Parts: sequence; C-alpha cells; structure tokens
Amino acid sequence: MILLKSYYPTKEEVIEINKSVGSNGVVVNEGALENTIETLHITHGVFKQAAVLCCNLTSLHVFVDGNKRTALAATITFLKLSGLKVRHYKNLENEAVSILYQIAQNKISKSEVEKWLKRLVE
Repeated sequence: MILLKSYYPTKEEVIEINKSVGSNGVVVNEGALENTIETLHITHGVFKQAAVLCCNLTSLHVFVDGNKRTALAATITFLKLSGLKVRHYKNLENEAVSILYQIAQNKISKSEVEKWLKRLVE
C-alpha cells in the first residue's frame, strides 16, 4: 500500500494558478478561498481533499473569471504534488468540462467527483 502525503496549496498559489489559466487573479470571494484551503487540512484522504478543492473552486465563485479552469488546474496540481500520476487520455478534456459544468450546476455530488478523480490517476 502506498501512503500518500497531501500537498496543501496556499492562497497565493491558487491565485497564481488562476493567472496561469488566462485569468487575472482577482479574488471576489476571499473567504471562500481561505475556507477551501482550511477545509483541505481537516478532510481525510487525498481524493476527498481533491474533490473539495475541485468542487469549491468551481461552485463558490472565488475569482472574477476562470473558476472552472482554475479548479481543474489546481486539482490536477494537487494530485500530482500529493504523489499521484494523472493519466491523460483521449476524452479527458471533454469529460473534465462535463464534470465541471455539473459541479457548477449542482448536479453532481462531491463523492461522485471523488470517484471520477480516482479514475484519473494511474
């Protein structure tokens, strides 16, 4: 069994990720960003933490623009820096867009997102 050590992003790192996906890094909901990062520290399990990060950054509208792109990039970064190898496959982009829109529309649960994230890693 592999023991994974979770990587905890800082607020500044998430803002930089937002800028790296083509947005301007302007935070409109700082409390939600801080709460998301704090929640990672009290949530057990890398995939549950990744689901929290993905769902919160998508649905809580932390940034002026690029929330879904930021959520995906931050989640993949989180998984990689936690020691996991993220698979890339033909329909990954379409699948990710679908999942992110379902999160934004509150049509998918965090546990379902967690299951999807588990399928993303080797």
